[in-house]
Parts: sequence; structure tokens; C-alpha cells
Amino acid sequence: MQQYQLGEWLIAIDPLRGNVCRMEKNGMRVVEQSAPMFTLAVDGHSARNDQRQMHNIELYDEIGAKSASMLEARLEGETLSLAIDLGEGFSLTSHWTPQADWLRMRMEIGYTGQEPRRLRWLNWRTETGCEALLSRAQPFCPGYTMNLAEPLDLNRPIGAYRHRELLARGLFGDHAPAYRPGFLGLYDPEEAYAVCTWHTSEMFPFYTESWSHAATLRRDGRVHCARWMRAGDRQSLGDFYFGAAKGTRLACVKRFARAFQSYGWERRENVLARRALRICELYVGSKSGRTLFEDYDQVLARLQEIHDLGFNAIEIMPKMPFPSYSVFHLADANATYGSQDGVRRVADAAHALGMKVIADMVFHGPLEYDPALGLPRSPYLDACPGWFMRHESGAYARTYTRSFDLGNPEYQRHIGDCMLSYIETMHVDGFRLDAQMWSETPNWDDRCPRQPYESVLAGMRMMDEIAPRVRAKYPHAFFYTEANGPYAAKGHEYRYNYDTHWLFPALTPIVDPRGGPAATQNLLSQGTLSWPDAARWLEELRATSPKGMTIVFQTDSHDSAEWCGFMGGQYNYEAYGPQMHRVLFALMNFMDGALMSLYGAQKGNEAFYSQLAALCREPIMAQGECDYTGATANDPKSAVVAWRHGSALRVYVGNLENRAKTITLRLTVAEGHYRATERLCGRSSISFAGNQFSLSLQPCDALVWDISIQPS
Repeated sequence: MQQYQLGEWLIAIDPLRGNVCRMEKNGMRVVEQSAPMFTLAVDGHSARNDQRQMHNIELYDEIGAKSASMLEARLEGETLSLAIDLGEGFSLTSHWTPQADWLRMRMEIGYTGQEPRRLRWLNWRTETGCEALLSRAQPFCPGYTMNLAEPLDLNRPIGAYRHRELLARGLFGDHAPAYRPGFLGLYDPEEAYAVCTWHTSEMFPFYTESWSHAATLRRDGRVHCARWMRAGDRQSLGDFYFGAAKGTRLACVKRFARAFQSYGWERRENVLARRALRICELYVGSKSGRTLFEDYDQVLARLQEIHDLGFNAIEIMPKMPFPSYSVFHLADANATYGSQDGVRRVADAAHALGMKVIADMVFHGPLEYDPALGLPRSPYLDACPGWFMRHESGAYARTYTRSFDLGNPEYQRHIGDCMLSYIETMHVDGFRLDAQMWSETPNWDDRCPRQPYESVLAGMRMMDEIAPRVRAKYPHAFFYTEANGPYAAKGHEYRYNYDTHWLFPALTPIVDPRGGPAATQNLLSQGTLSWPDAARWLEELRATSPKGMTIVFQTDSHDSAEWCGFMGGQYNYEAYGPQMHRVLFALMNFMDGALMSLYGAQKGNEAFYSQLAALCREPIMAQGECDYTGATANDPKSAVVAWRHGSALRVYVGNLENRAKTITLRLTVAEGHYRATERLCGRSSISFAGNQFSLSLQPCDALVWDISIQPS
């Protein structure tokens, strides 16, 4: 075994195979490897021709598992370079450099074989820990949803999990860094340190295949880098990270998240303005048996009502049921939104009320209906065959329909042209970008001048070209995306957020006798999450976001309404009851971000929505700082969120149970004489000494307390 010291890092390598056997920083062991860390998947064929074709590969060869041998190990300064022969003409060259709280590795794949080979992905396996450590260490996976197949407890050690092969959700199909941060490891609360691994690239998505342990914690991941490899080809794969840091969990998250700082937005005044956005999502027509508005005249008639509910923006989806969530022709606004003139009239009226208008744009694929049946067929299908992905067989790749290649420069220009046209003709202000990552397939079209992998993350990367072009002519234009990882911050002011939907049934049970969405509801975990754990999870989630990225929180959207599969959908006031919906909706208002809600979700709570909006416009929330742990309750089923602005303190308290209770609210302020005034429901003011006071809660209570120091 050969050992190399890189700053504070020690790396031990098998001198025969070049495999990393151990990696540690000041005694914090990040890797303790028994199997090869890197192998390649090549050749094979796609088992299915759909949006999962990149993952469902059969009969591929795994290269390097048994045949790898080390060619060279060279230490120059604080950079260790390793060259490994994997066999069959493939080699790996890696460069390891210590940086801040992590070790960064940059890798390149080389090929010298004579026959072309189809490269699929790089397997990246990391192992760490031991049974003694896992008996006390907790999963460290900020930004991921905890496993809902058992009761939720963020303090549970890894060794106590029943479902050890899957400690967190979001690991299957959620690419980092577009959908998730990608941090995965463990935190030792006794020694107060975290170790983890992650990967970042703007070209290659990282996908975690499994996470399990026996005597060790193992991560099997894939870096998707689909391309033809021919003699002399070399391919770099982005940055791999091995992190180790001491401190609290949150402190470790913040330290590792500095790896994403290049994606951030720096101007704070813009962040504050963006945080005030409150979007009402709506559509014209019938979707899943529910009609919100028959036409834009009805939208106009209710626009003042939407404004009075506290919304300062509306998001207009494509017209339902045609073209619904497939594309007919983006340049045909009449077909896409039902009426170009109708959208313009709504936009002009909204602007007169001080509201913004957002066009919801869909990118995954076009309508393929048969005109012989009297159904429209997208003109893109025949006019622009080069705008679509192709399978290895030459057939078109598919999602719901034929998949657009978002990496095609002509298609990107067309999207930009349409955005400029929407602003000019329909007077919209911004765009929600749907399905940017749904066509997650490589484009194997032989006529495409780009490598197959260049299409996979193109939905994110295309905004590097489109957003500056649109903003150059219309500086007020803004963009928000359905993806929710750190890479989403690049090119978008807002990211669309589904993270909180798993929190709702985890915090409080669904009461609708029909049940709820299988995607978020699991009877084994329903109602088992404590608020302190939820607050810690939210703090860590926020810490993984690049500086200045604005999250759009929600309780209801067109997607969440349909997850249940019920005719007419399901609003959360139906799932949790109108009173508990008030608690959850108020909680979303007190999150650190913007807000979106589907029209109709306010039913029965219209005045409540308006009250909340008025409170959110006050300086303490418009200009202040959110703190999920700035106030605490001695009851695990009381949600508590604090806001501060100067000496002003505001605390939201939500009773997550349908029963009365008395709690003690403790503030992270100096002891003194204070007065708490309830602002939402008109409860009596309370004077108290010290930094805590008792509070009586009614079932499903949602209260807002403004707390000020009393004069001596």
C-alpha cells in the first residue's frame, strides 16, 4: 500500500491496481474501500425507448472491475496524479487536490482501442465507516427526502434503520446537481464531524444508484457520460469531491455547500424583491375533470379577487385540454394559451393592479395526434426532424411524446424567439420553465454534430444562451425552473419547489377518506415527523442552495392536485381539512422564499389568505431574516418559525394536531420584559418576563405573534 499526504489529507492506494483503499482527513475517515472505486459501463442497448432509456441499459460490459492496473502515481506539490489502465483500451487519469474542507478530484477517460465503443457511464463506488461508527452515526444527506417507509427521526443512527438499503428518497432518478445537491455520507454526533461525497458538472449528471450498508456505508453512483469512444478520444467528467469537516450538522452543510457558490446570485436587494413574489397558478379549460376558468374573460372578471387574496403575480399555463402539457407550436400563442389577445388583456389588467404575469412554457415534446382522426398534429414533427432525440437504433426517443433535443441550437433560438414574442405581444413578465430535465436521454443521432451526452443537461444549460438574450432586450424578464438543485440557480432567479410536499403528511395525517398521493403519503411515516426535525431539515435544505437563489414554496399546484389520481384532483384543503390547510399554508408563507398556489386552493379561507399576505408585506418579513430554529416549543407537533428585522421579532406558531394543547414557547433572545401581540386571529396580547411564555393552542391553530421589548 502506498500512502500520500495532500495537506491534511492522507490517501492510501493499492500500488498494483491503483485503487484508493483509504482516505482520511485528520482522523476523519471518508473512504475505506474494498472494491474498485471506478469502473466503466460500455456498449449494451436500451431496454426501453422512453425517458428512462439512459438508465435501462441491458447487456453492457463493466470494464475495470477485475483488470485494472496502475500505470503511474505522481505527486507534484499538493496534486496527486494517478493513471490507471482499466483494460480493453480504456484508461483513467485522475488529479487530486486539497481545497477548503474537501478533496477535489478531476478525472479523464482515455481510449486507445481500435473498435468504436459506446460509453454509457462511469461507476463511482465509495465505502466508509464501520459497524461501531454506524451504530451512532446519522445519515448526512441534506436536500434529500428521508425514507418514508418507516417512522421519521432525523436523529436515528444508520444502524437502527430497518430499510438499510435506502436511507433517503430522491436517490433514484434525481440527478445532481440539477435536482439535488448530491451530498451523501454520515454525521457522527458524538465526535461532531461529517464526511460525504458528491459530484458537480454542468454537462454530466450524477445519479445515485443505491445506498446501503452491512459493515460499511456504501454509495454506488453513476456519472452519465454517453458518447462514442474512438481511438485517441479523451473525455473529462467534472469534479468529484470527498468532504470532511468538524462542527454541527448545519455548519458542515454550509462548509461543503461552498462548492456551489459559483451558481449563486450576489445582489441582496434583488433577493429581497424576489422573495415578495406571490404567484397564483391558473389555466383556462378543463384539466383532470376540473375547470378553473372557461375563458380569459372569466380570468379578467376574477383578477381583482386574485389580487385581494394577496397574490401579486399570475402564472398562466397552456390551455387545457389542448395542447395541455405537450407542445403544438410554441410560436402559435393562440393554440398554446387559447387566445393571444386574451392573455394580453389579462396581462394589461394585471399590470394596472401592480401584478406580474408569468407564461408557463413546456419543452419536453410535441403533440403526435393523428390528423386522420381529426386531432391536431404538431408541425414540428415534419418540419424540424433534427430537433428531436434519437435512440441508438435510430428511432426517435420518447417521453410522453417524441423528445425535443434541448441542446439543439436552432431549437434554443426558437425558444428565445418565442419568449421575446410573448413579452412583445402578450405583455408577460416572466417564464416558468417546465420539464427542462424530463427528456433525460442522450441523443444518439448519427447526424448530430454534438456528443450524445450534451443533450442530457441541456435543458438547464440552454439558459446560458436564452436568458441573457431575453434580458438584454427586456431587463425586467425573469425565469423560474421546476428543478430544485444548486445548478438550477444558474440562469434562473427562482426554483420551483416540491420538497415541502413530503413534509405535509409526515407532519400531520391526511384526513380525506379517499387517501392522498402515493408519491408523498406513506402510512408508516405519516404524522411521525417532529417539527424540530423538520426545522433542521429546512435549515439544511436552505444551506445547500447557492447564495441568492429564491425558492418558490407552495401547498398546491396543478401537479400536486393530480398526484392522487382522483377525478377533479385533490386540493390540500380536501386532503388535510380546511383548518389544517390554514396551518400548512401559513407555514409556507413563513418560509424563506416566494410563494405559489393553484387557484381554487383558497376555498373557504379567502380572508385568511388576504391577512397573511398583508403580514408578509410588512418590513419584518419583506426585509428581515427567516430563522427556522429561532424559536422553539416544548411540543413536537407545534410548527414554529421566527423572523427578525433589527430589534423586531415575529413568530409563527402552527398547531399540527386537531386537539387543544398548552405549550411553552422559548425565544432565542436575551432575557427581559416582553410583550407579544397576536396579529392573525386577534388573540389577547401577552406580557412576560424572561425569554419564554406559555401559550394555549386551539385545534389546528395558526397564530402570528409580534414580540417587542417592554420599557423598564
